[in-house]
This record gives sequence, C-alpha cells and structure tokens, in this order.
Amino acid sequence: MFVPILLRKGSPLRLDYGIWSIQGRRKTQEDAHSAVPKLLEGEEEEEAQRPFAFFGVYDGHGGEKASEWVGQHFDKIFGDKITQSGNQTSAEVLSKALREAFLEVEDQWMGIADQKKECSGTTAAVVVVKDNDIIVGNVGDTEVVVAASDEAEQLQAIAVTEVHNPKKNKAEGERVVKEGGIIHRDRVGHPQFNPDLMSIAISRAIGDYGFKAKEFTGGKNSGLIAEPYVTTLTLQPNKHKFCIIACDGLWDVITADEAVAFIAKEQAKEDSDAEDAAKALVEAAYKKGSTDNITVLVIYFHWDRQQQQ
Repeated sequence: MFVPILLRKGSPLRLDYGIWSIQGRRKTQEDAHSAVPKLLEGEEEEEAQRPFAFFGVYDGHGGEKASEWVGQHFDKIFGDKITQSGNQTSAEVLSKALREAFLEVEDQWMGIADQKKECSGTTAAVVVVKDNDIIVGNVGDTEVVVAASDEAEQLQAIAVTEVHNPKKNKAEGERVVKEGGIIHRDRVGHPQFNPDLMSIAISRAIGDYGFKAKEFTGGKNSGLIAEPYVTTLTLQPNKHKFCIIACDGLWDVITADEAVAFIAKEQAKEDSDAEDAAKALVEAAYKKGSTDNITVLVIYFHWDRQQQQ
C-alpha cells in the first residue's frame, strides 16, 4: 500500500500521487511529465523548511523534443529561482518564482531551438505544493482541476488553470489580434505563411521556434507567447480532496465534473491508489474515443486527523 508523502515535519498535509500516460491513437508519443515529491529538500535547519512537491504535464506538438526537454529541466529551473530568492517560501514569492521559471524555460529552450532549428513546442501545466498552498501555472490547454466539497458536501470541479486556446477562450483570440497576430478558423495563424497551411490551436506555448523567430516570421508578431497564467489556492482540510493535471487528450472527451466524479469513486476504493486512479481515467478517455496522447497525473490530499476536527 502506498505511504503518503510528508513534505516536512509538522505539515498537516500528506500527498499520494500517480501518473499514467499512453500514446493512444497517435502515431507518436509527444506527452511528457515530471514529478519531484521533495524538491530542494535539505538537512540544514534553514533548508529544512524548503521542500516542495513539484508536478508537471507537458503536451508536445510538432515533435517530442520540446516536451521532453521541458519535462527534464523545469523543476531544476524552478528550484534555482527559489534559491536565488534567498529560499523565501511565501505563496507570493513562489508565484513570482514560478512565473520567472516559465520564462526562463522558454528562453533556454529557444536558445537550443535556435542552434538546432528545432520547431517543436509544448504546453505546460505545473503544480507546486507547499504546506497548505498549491501554486499553479500553465501555458496552453493542459489543465489543472481541484476537487472540492461544497456546503452540501457535494464534490465540485474547480478549474485552476486558464485555457489558452482561441476556440475555447475568446479573450485569448482578442489578445493575439491586438498584438498583431492572426486568428484563422479559431487558430493562431502563422504571420508569414498561409494560415490554411500553417496554424496552431493554442495561443501560449513554450517553444514553437517557427512561430517566434524573426527568420521565419519576417519580424511579424504571431501572438504566440510563453507568458504563463499563475494562481495560488490555499487548501482546506475536509474541503479539498484531490487534484488532476491532464492534457487535452483527456479534456477533449471528459469534462472536469466527469473527471472529478470518476476519481472520487476510485479514491473511495480500499485497494486503489492515485496511480490506479490515473490509469483508470486514461483508459476511460481512450474508450470514449480520444484520438490524442493521453496523460493524467492525480494528486490525493491526505490531511492530519487533528486538522480535520
């Protein structure tokens, strides 16, 4: 049986997480993920308060290079930002560090892409857990949903990410146009080439050198950016039950409410852990006809009994 993770001594929250990912009906697997249960764990007294849990799902497009690299390096870059802040751990500092990490990941990857003329890109949805706070950041349409009980003790799906897809988020399409980009059939069109032939479904992503580099865009702005949406949610005992991070291979066929209800049933099973739940949800999405890669990361929140009283 899985033993929930205690981030640090005295914390009221323990975590159980699980990941499941399949290639699905796609010819290639372009999804990646990362999970670091204790990022920046240290033995020194001043370091002992630092551990964070770091989780991310990255949905690549145009190849797997960008998503693989981001999955391998994001947590380290975020850790460096915390260290540079003097190991401050308030939610405000962590939010700032996460935003800076997104932009640093973009800068580093674009440097590699420039050298190799690599045009793949990726979404990113990241969850950082520190004590009772979760700090969430995303670009693209990989989403994070938190399950919370309402006053009637009914589970509700709380979206804690912003969908950067002009078809699903009209404000993003307006932003792209305002910045000089093109929206063509609800997609971000390439600024230099025929958008019927070259466009992208999302309006924020890491990478996509071909949409951002002047040598391909002729100096025109595509409107495709890597500026993340970042938010903080303070978790409450007895209210917040679990978190789901998943790519659009899930969300295209299963709603947030359906996913929360599904995982709640899995969580209630005595012999099921978070990985079992993630696997079952992936299989359900596949059976419902998902044509994409499918990656699901589930985080269960286990509270100290004294905190629940």
